[in-house]
Amino acid sequence: MWCSVGFLHMVIEEDEYLVYLIPKGSTVVGNAWVILRDPVVFSNPEKLGPWQFSPTREGSTTAREVIDSTVYGWGKCACPVRHAGYSAFFIVISDILTCFNIEEALDDAGNEVIPSLKYISKSFVRYC
Repeated sequence: MWCSVGFLHMVIEEDEYLVYLIPKGSTVVGNAWVILRDPVVFSNPEKLGPWQFSPTREGSTTAREVIDSTVYGWGKCACPVRHAGYSAFFIVISDILTCFNIEEALDDAGNEVIPSLKYISKSFVRYC
């Protein structure tokens, strides 16, 4: 299994996480793969759906907050133009939905064809 990790960070003061003492000057790496599959935040992390972006319970963290803090960096290294990225993504998706009819594929008999979700790993990228 390949893990997606974030940039290296240096601890600027001694810290404690659970039962671990992290000394000042230590290098830490965030594991994005694990963070983005937290069952407390994502009810079914392998399935994408709009419900993933609403809080699971009152006052809890939303998937959007977790994605912002994980994908775009931690702490002072957070990407300063992440909001522009979201805006550009919104514009591209809006254009696609405006210009194309997105429908189920049909076979020769007119029945819906459900795509296979079997992944074939070629390298760090997964292909369907």
